[in-house]
Amino acid sequence: MDMQPPREEPSLLKKFGGLFLGIGIILAKFGKAILIWLKVILPGLKFAKLGLIFGKFFTTGGTMLLSIWYYAQLWGWKYAAGFVFAILIHELGHVYAAYKLGIPVSAPLFIPGMGAMILHQSSDHSIWSDAEIGYGGPLWGVSMGVFYLIGANYFGSPLLQALAYTTFLLNLFNLMPIMPLDGGWITRAVSPRLWIIGVLGMGGLMFTGHIRNPLVFILIIAALPQVWRGLRHGNADHGQAEVTKAQRLQMGLRYIGLVAVTAWLMGEAHLHV
Repeated sequence: MDMQPPREEPSLLKKFGGLFLGIGIILAKFGKAILIWLKVILPGLKFAKLGLIFGKFFTTGGTMLLSIWYYAQLWGWKYAAGFVFAILIHELGHVYAAYKLGIPVSAPLFIPGMGAMILHQSSDHSIWSDAEIGYGGPLWGVSMGVFYLIGANYFGSPLLQALAYTTFLLNLFNLMPIMPLDGGWITRAVSPRLWIIGVLGMGGLMFTGHIRNPLVFILIIAALPQVWRGLRHGNADHGQAEVTKAQRLQMGLRYIGLVAVTAWLMGEAHLHV
């Protein structure tokens, strides 16, 4: 199950890495300031929405460049660009699911070494809508992995093959039933008691050495209070609308199906590496 991405000599990175890093820092740091500037210099021209779009673009684009620069230090810029693009598609799946539900969310924010995230911009959401938004990310992410896998088979590309495998692995990890991963939000609509499986599974992976990232240990510790509430009460958020039995069954079947398909695709990608 362990697979090292293809390592490349970052010749272009040495040439342009500093430039990318500088642009990324500027865009990430001053994106909001640029947004305000756009709104000030374009009064009365009905470009406020355009300014908002540019502001989100600067935030997402800047942090994307930072992430590409970070991962390129480890694996080379080609793999880094493909990996970050796969994360972007995953996050856009969340954004699209929220859009369909009419729930405003932030633009994707990339965190080098940790992936990316979106934030709710309204309190008008429920256990069910959170599950739908959580499901949208892995669904789109796995679709991106399929795209890489098809390209790898068609072009005979080891790079695309590695990206396909890593994309499936990343989304399968995100489907672990533990908060705040996507699987945690999804399984909350089925039964929060399933979170104990995520904690035990994640702990087992760390104990056996399959996962060595110390941040995962922090994730487990941070999830324990919610797991305890889920075990005691079954519903960790009493203020939100209950999920119906039909919704629980539907989300449970969708979750199991997506986990099974993702695991199978990851195995298929690994066989061809």
